Amino acid sequence: ALSPTLWPEAMRSPPGFTEAHALAQAEALLLLGQRTEADVALRAIQARLDALDTPYPGGWSPNGHYWPSDLPGLLGDLDGVLAAERDYLENTARDVYSNGDVRLALAVALARAGNAERSLGHLEAITDVLGPAFYLRFSIHPGLDTIREHPRYLALKAAYERMASEQKP
Repeated sequence: ALSPTLWPEAMRSPPGFTEAHALAQAEALLLLGQRTEADVALRAIQARLDALDTPYPGGWSPNGHYWPSDLPGLLGDLDGVLAAERDYLENTARDVYSNGDVRLALAVALARAGNAERSLGHLEAITDVLGPAFYLRFSIHPGLDTIREHPRYLALKAAYERMASEQKP
């Protein structure tokens, strides 16, 4: 996200999701430990989104580049994440299969904002539908680092490991 070579200008603002690259850059800054720079970038993104009539044109579409929970999660704004989660739960189709990525985004945002229990609820809901192998999708996500030692997270990991060991010839 910080490399113009790896993320060329033409790919930085997909139609309807003008902040995709800026959000990726801010997340990269967070991962590099540059919290002050990330906060400046996130506040600028927030200001630009607040100025739009439709800041999240894709809403909760499963193929969105970002969702209404992402920015508040990166900001550590639990109230904002909970409001986004409420909107998701009240206003989206119950397509449990295609909403896996959206629920993962909610889980990450909730973990970043400090609500491990609700985050784990989304991870459990995903693996209930898609199976223990979905653990591999989120096992390396840095946004979940704060909950990796939680007993419920460890149970998801153990379920995956059991399934994987049963699949070996």
